Amino acid sequence: MPMVKGRGVSVFRRSTDGLWAGSIYLGGGRKRWVYGHDEADVRAKLAALGFDPPPPRPQTRLNYRAMAASVATRVVARGRRLGWSDEYLGQVLAASLLRARVLKDVVGPCVYCGSELADTVDHVTPLSRRADATTELVSACRACNQSKGMRTPAEWKGADIF
Repeated sequence: MPMVKGRGVSVFRRSTDGLWAGSIYLGGGRKRWVYGHDEADVRAKLAALGFDPPPPRPQTRLNYRAMAASVATRVVARGRRLGWSDEYLGQVLAASLLRARVLKDVVGPCVYCGSELADTVDHVTPLSRRADATTELVSACRACNQSKGMRTPAEWKGADIF
């Protein structure tokens, strides 16, 4: 069977659960989905169905200046809409920009599970146990960050993983 190339075939990682997915547009608003645990698995399943997905895109560094401008615009708009005081708006804006900078500086895998989808910032020592919110920040995938909750890595995994 010849490979089908072109538009309508894509491979991506779902942010909700970290699984890899491949979609094939069949026309008329219909899609077929293929799932796997890694990108190679999804690409192999698509090839077995006779589809040739586009080559993977290289990971690029985040543009911090553009990301900071976007974050600032969203935070200020939300704060004005919700009637936040200027003082509180400044605190939220500073925290949001710090989070964006940490994500830019530590682009790479999740420090807890090694997943390539590190899209959140985690405090290694939970905020409820210390006063400084700007130290011990690491990148983590959403699943690990939510699972860890307000525990230290040692409490969460049973041993210190650093």
